[in-house]
Amino acid sequence: EYDLIVKFKQGGTQTIVLESGVELTQPLTLTEGNVILDLNSKTITASNSDAIVVANDAQLTITGNGIVQVQKGANGCAVWAHHGGQVTIENGTFSTNDDADGDRCDCIYAGSTADMSFGTIIINGGTFKYDGENAEGHKFLLNKKDNTESSISVTGGKYYKFDPAISYGEPNAPVNFVAEGYKSTESEEEGVKVYTVSKE
Repeated sequence: EYDLIVKFKQGGTQTIVLESGVELTQPLTLTEGNVILDLNSKTITASNSDAIVVANDAQLTITGNGIVQVQKGANGCAVWAHHGGQVTIENGTFSTNDDADGDRCDCIYAGSTADMSFGTIIINGGTFKYDGENAEGHKFLLNKKDNTESSISVTGGKYYKFDPAISYGEPNAPVNFVAEGYKSTESEEEGVKVYTVSKE
């Protein structure tokens, strides 16, 4: 954990390869640079916070088909971008859970409630799940802060119990996170609705 935190703090232009699974007690926070995180088929588990946070116009690309998961009670997101931070997700499995009070936690979140800053999320692939029990949890698998320039653009990926083309994360009207020229297709896996995004 310490080595990862230091590398994220350094920022700059670098590729960080996850050599083994790690349990985080604080988020991996990137505030400058353009970094590639290669999960290398390993697992990042957040037990006490958000897993990955990108801010201050930093850019992070996540690849390597690993897992980023937030445990129950950790009170955090798998990926959070704010203050101009941008995250591009190429692949991997991302999941979140309920907080300590049983409220839902967003899996992927863009923007900040505290100061209305914006974040950018680009999802080209991956698998996204909410593992909690809150009835509202699946509605907010992907979410962005209302009334900011925050954006989420989806060109791929698989989403459990969540249609990225009809997100109810904002109160006024459904939001379509699926990029132009792409579509969301519903299917079923063991009785669970799954939505897959692909080219039209």
